[in-house]
Amino acid sequence: MPALSEGERTEAIMHTTAKLMGLLILGAVCVAVAAIGLLYYNYQSEAASHRRVMLERGEAVLDAFTGGVRAQGRMGIQRADRLQTMLEEMADSPSIRAARIAAEGESFAEVSSLDGPIPETRPGAPLWREDGLVLARETRAGVGMGPGRGLGRGMGQEPGPGAGRGPGAVEEGFSPAPGPFILTVVLDTVDLEMELARHRRQFLFASGLVGLVSAMGAAALYFWLRRREMVLALLAARERAAHHEQLAQLGAGLAHETKNPLGAVRGFAQTIASAEDASPEARTAAGHIIDEADRTVGHINAFLTLARPLEPELAPVDVDAFYAELQPILETETTGTGAVIVLEPTGLTIDADAQLLRRALLNLVSNAVRACGAGGTVTLGGHGEHGGAALWVADTGSGIAPEDLPRVTEPYFSRAPGGTGLGLAVADRIARNHGARLVVDSAPGQGTRVSLVGFRVVEQQHA
Repeated sequence: MPALSEGERTEAIMHTTAKLMGLLILGAVCVAVAAIGLLYYNYQSEAASHRRVMLERGEAVLDAFTGGVRAQGRMGIQRADRLQTMLEEMADSPSIRAARIAAEGESFAEVSSLDGPIPETRPGAPLWREDGLVLARETRAGVGMGPGRGLGRGMGQEPGPGAGRGPGAVEEGFSPAPGPFILTVVLDTVDLEMELARHRRQFLFASGLVGLVSAMGAAALYFWLRRREMVLALLAARERAAHHEQLAQLGAGLAHETKNPLGAVRGFAQTIASAEDASPEARTAAGHIIDEADRTVGHINAFLTLARPLEPELAPVDVDAFYAELQPILETETTGTGAVIVLEPTGLTIDADAQLLRRALLNLVSNAVRACGAGGTVTLGGHGEHGGAALWVADTGSGIAPEDLPRVTEPYFSRAPGGTGLGLAVADRIARNHGARLVVDSAPGQGTRVSLVGFRVVEQQHA
């Protein structure tokens, strides 16, 4: 199995970390859901237990009322005033809000502290309401010996005229029982609701606590894994940076050593070109050697600037005088191109390293001349802005495509035929060494303006 590269190892570790993070967070969510589900089940069980106890209490109250109704019966008939008294005595409890005895829709006795009428419900069908628990039961009055003689049947027979205490006689003050009685009771559920509210608050608090702890655990795990991933990425980046630094040092050493033999070659070529007995062909060849040696040395110097950027030695630089001294060298860049160099007065004095600034501007002008072509204009200028200064080189060339703008400072990126892609990269590095930055403004067909922005102004000159 082939060995993985450093980047592949780092990517594999990050991928494994991401999978582990996802699994652990999913596990935490599952545990939280299970815990909350268990808490909800316990809450429902407690609520059902309290309601069951409440129903048992209601059944006990109905049993007591049923016994009282039967105890008050005489031969299947009831006395309304005694039923009312019985209800009032039995309902004299804070837990009973209302009670009623009715038959065939007619109320025989009723006690209530409700704001409205007593609710209706079917026997054996509890009705849970906000103001209480409503229970109902159907019962019949007891059949037994009444105060008259004979057996009372309790089937609703009315006393006839002149009836005495014979069979079917009804004692004064008693009412015939028209049919089965419906006993209805309304129990106070305030204590129950308070208890259920307490369990509900406990459930919500525990669920929130479980959710919070799970979220905090997941967050802590996430940040720990992210930190581990970032540490691994940082270590990998440091290793890559050290490796690149090592390669840069090797390249810089090689480039530096290459300049010495090139200098010797250039010296030999100059000797040949200046020899009195040299033929025209030899002088021409020597000139080409000298040009190629100078071009190669220029590339090497650009590479050395990128590989080992020099620390600038800052000193006041009069920009206008600096441009004037630079003009003869700049005009050599336009030889054979037909381009024109224009210098605009700036009135600026900045803190800069004149040698590095010269190298940066020469690279910018060289690029601008190539972009202009025959008859183009390259303008050098500058202006103060936000307490600093900007130096710029503008050309009337074809401009830069929008998709290429983000890459113009990348080393060795160039669209120009024969271009090395080092000019803007070197200028950008020199600007950064001065605490400034390189800004490119360009559009196809409208030319290009490259600015070095952020130089410190030493002195503002006035005419």
